Amino acid sequence: MRLWNRAIRCVAAGVLMVCATACGPLASLFDPAFQPSWISFISDDEGWARGTWNDCASDCSVLLHTTDGGLSWQESALPPVDADRLVFADSRNWFATHRPSRSESLYAELWSTHDGGVTWSRVELPFGTRLTQRVVEPVIESGSVQVPVFDTRTGVVRILGSPVETDDFTLSEPFGIGVTSDHPSADLALAMVRAGTATWFGVSGIAPNRPASPAAGARLIDGRWATWPLPCRSPNLPDLVAVSPTELVASCAISDQPGSSAGEYHLYSSADGGDTFADLGALARYGWTAKLVGAATARDLVVLVPTDDDDEPYEVRTSHDGGHTWTTTLSPKAPAGMTSTQFLGHGKFFTPTVGFVQLQFAGQAPDAEDRLYWTRDGGDSWSRFDIDRATVTQLAP
Repeated sequence: MRLWNRAIRCVAAGVLMVCATACGPLASLFDPAFQPSWISFISDDEGWARGTWNDCASDCSVLLHTTDGGLSWQESALPPVDADRLVFADSRNWFATHRPSRSESLYAELWSTHDGGVTWSRVELPFGTRLTQRVVEPVIESGSVQVPVFDTRTGVVRILGSPVETDDFTLSEPFGIGVTSDHPSADLALAMVRAGTATWFGVSGIAPNRPASPAAGARLIDGRWATWPLPCRSPNLPDLVAVSPTELVASCAISDQPGSSAGEYHLYSSADGGDTFADLGALARYGWTAKLVGAATARDLVVLVPTDDDDEPYEVRTSHDGGHTWTTTLSPKAPAGMTSTQFLGHGKFFTPTVGFVQLQFAGQAPDAEDRLYWTRDGGDSWSRFDIDRATVTQLAP
């Protein structure tokens, strides 16, 4: 009777959401009212969600803010440009990157707000610095924001940095990283992580009709650059989490064929800032992609792996002993008529306890669906992320 009463309340409210805590086993009967594209948290309680309402008729995109762990939400103003990456230092200082269409500009823009999204301005970068279209999201750490500037023609990287409260950006010294490409169709990937005063930067580049070269890395510590040996030689960048200035965890493919991205995905850990890595073993069989999602510590790890089951094509696994043993903590069923895609999906942890995974499913073209699941206990349990419209305070006109 208690379960039946909860189900009636859910239907009567018009929530139509997937919410295990509200509707129990009957939740799977309903589609979520909110379709998230991403979430971001700066603490266990404060965070943002970008997405759309499924029952709206016109401009459906919204940015929502919570300070109580998702129990209630308030609408926030979106940036005045189409921000492909939006990061939050705190409730007032946010940064966004915008990539104009190629017909407008070959360079990306950096935008900022210092009043919680009320006003935005385009950041004037020092010394005529320009960001390429392949910019990574700004990285926030220890009260400062950093953005890499990579010259694809020369293979030189520099880091833009500023206190989060201002747009007083300065440039680091240049450093040659060894990966170059002047081909307009080159498939370049950049990645950067930080912990304390240490920054690790990686780049990979694959140009048409050229053999793929291994990805390369560089490390910036206290303003000084040094080469950084990546844990495995592959054209693809590793998935990397910086636990501390000395502890890193990574996943990447070991390839036995030069220039090939196919291989066996292994998990690695480092206790000396990335100078050396210990191989923690394979995450998936040869040729199958796997991903490191988060590492609260070097012992508390979460990974995403594929399965052989078309009905449950993905598994999230959690370890609390440094990868020696794993527990499957999420294995969701695919939507009806769909299964996994060639892209595994992605995920991230924002605090040691709060993180997400976004899984991609596809059916007959053009049918496709992304589903986002989040955890609030370090990956030991997961639920599908949704927001009840009744908990949202709308933005004043």
